[in-house]
Amino acid sequence: MRSAYGILLCALLAGLIYYGKEHNPAITLGMCMENPAAYDGQTIFIGTEITVREVLEDGFRIHQMGRFARVYGESAQVKKGDSVQLVAQFRAPDQLVLEKLYIAKKRRWKIALSVVPVVLIAVALFSAFKVDGRRFEIVERGRCRTS
Repeated sequence: MRSAYGILLCALLAGLIYYGKEHNPAITLGMCMENPAAYDGQTIFIGTEITVREVLEDGFRIHQMGRFARVYGESAQVKKGDSVQLVAQFRAPDQLVLEKLYIAKKRRWKIALSVVPVVLIAVALFSAFKVDGRRFEIVERGRCRTS
């Protein structure tokens, strides 16, 4: 019965991966840059790993995963190096017209701070349990046994 659940979960995961690859309704900046004519005029949401590279009079230049794009719109509150999320209309070949902008202030500090609980939990678990390499098991350490 346990292996049937495992097979069912693997099939479900494979189905979700296929659906995400083939039928994902989100339009990304990468998709727009690869085929500019097909996405000209589309509204897109860009929310991951966007860095402002340059601030200009009528907008700014962004960088995301090796791609650069020019954003036209309000740039008064944006500074070089800021992490941002935006909703914009794509204009071929590599321009965006800004509709909404969110500046993720102190984003790097938030990411660094979120690592602290992970480290504390790992220390607590490894002090209470050990890995038995011969039997491929995780066992309680002798000093922590409750029975």
